[in-house]
Amino acid sequence: LFALFFYGLRYLSLSLTHETTDDAFLAGNVVGMAPRVAGRVERVEVTDNELVHVGQPLLELDPRDFQVALDQKRSALKAAEANVALLQAQLQLSQAQVVSAEATAKQSTAEAAAVQATAERAASDFKRAQDLIKNNTISPQEFDTAQAAAHASEANLRAAHEKAASTQAKVAEAKASVETSRKALEHGQAIAHQAEWDQKAAELNLSYTRLTAPTNGYVTMKSVAQGDYVQVGQKLFALVPDEGL
Repeated sequence: LFALFFYGLRYLSLSLTHETTDDAFLAGNVVGMAPRVAGRVERVEVTDNELVHVGQPLLELDPRDFQVALDQKRSALKAAEANVALLQAQLQLSQAQVVSAEATAKQSTAEAAAVQATAERAASDFKRAQDLIKNNTISPQEFDTAQAAAHASEANLRAAHEKAASTQAKVAEAKASVETSRKALEHGQAIAHQAEWDQKAAELNLSYTRLTAPTNGYVTMKSVAQGDYVQVGQKLFALVPDEGL
């Protein structure tokens, strides 16, 4: 009992006055180094207890899969940007069609007004001819001419009104096409923005295949070798900052 008490007291005293170490480095200053992407280790640049400096390469994963992914994202971004350019051109064309349709509708309305004036004059002439034929003031041929002119003017007026209505409908169609083109452009721009973010993410993942030293220090607890397949967050080795020695 006395021996257990003696050694227990000695252990407690040592634990309170000393720090544990690993490879002669203070445990409290160790910085764990782990990959941010999974992959096969292509090259290990350091050994245990080696002094490294900020930015020095420590380890590299096989970058080929990440490079392929980046190339795909770049192609997708180019396609999305090309689609946006096409949609912008379509919107501009739709807007031009609205301007053209409005001009045509304006012209048709003016023509209908002119035809209506002609029809009203022909109707008035025919009414007067009806009064004159009763008194035999005009000949039957003159009456027939006035009647034919009135009927023709009425037909022309109906046609003019139909044309004006048709051109107005085309204006509405053109405006609807503009709205559709605008929504398609907004959707295409959203896809392009997403493609841009996807490319940036792929660039980051490719950069993560190269692990570099975040500070000056010594490599310790190395547990990785070339050819190993490592997972995200897997501790590969530790780095003891130089100022902690």
